[in-house]
Amino acid sequence: MTPLQEILTAYRATSQTAREKGTYFEELIRTYFKFEASYAELYSDVWLYADWAAVHGASAKDTGIDLVAKTAGTDEFHAIQCKCYAESYRVRKADIDSKTKDPESGKSVSDKSTVIFNERITLRNIPLAAYHYIVNGKPALEWVMERQAVTTDKASGILNDANLYASETIGDPKYPLELFLRVTTVSLETMKIVNSLPKLEIG
Repeated sequence: MTPLQEILTAYRATSQTAREKGTYFEELIRTYFKFEASYAELYSDVWLYADWAAVHGASAKDTGIDLVAKTAGTDEFHAIQCKCYAESYRVRKADIDSKTKDPESGKSVSDKSTVIFNERITLRNIPLAAYHYIVNGKPALEWVMERQAVTTDKASGILNDANLYASETIGDPKYPLELFLRVTTVSLETMKIVNSLPKLEIG
């Protein structure tokens, strides 16, 4: 059992209510974002939503947002939803295909700023600039989502489940989620470098 699994097991065993368990988990994720190296550089501060709302004069009503993170340098705010549910979960293609309503046409359109990782974890306010980093004709983030989704080969019936690989081979069930977050950071930082390069002038 990994240290994270031990912590979550303790949360589940000692919490008297789902709300108490959720609060413990939110504090854990807040601490992770504040002190894990890559996120400590990305975010200058991270609040529980109620604390952020009190400071910024916003409604503290439960809107599905659990944490708010402030990006370093740009001072943007990222809304983060984090829920602690059952120990096992599966990433499905349908979970990843996030849709929203076009206010003018009323039709469902792709919303790349939001990714429904599974029925319990939703990533919001993903910078669209992260999709500008293209690898082999497709955004790197879309490659990750495509490869990490649970699919079944139509011809053979073989199940391709990245969650099993993460749990059984790597020993880290959260690997698919962390991979997506890291590729998001790499994509943004790479595009910053690319956009800062001087224009190539050919004679």
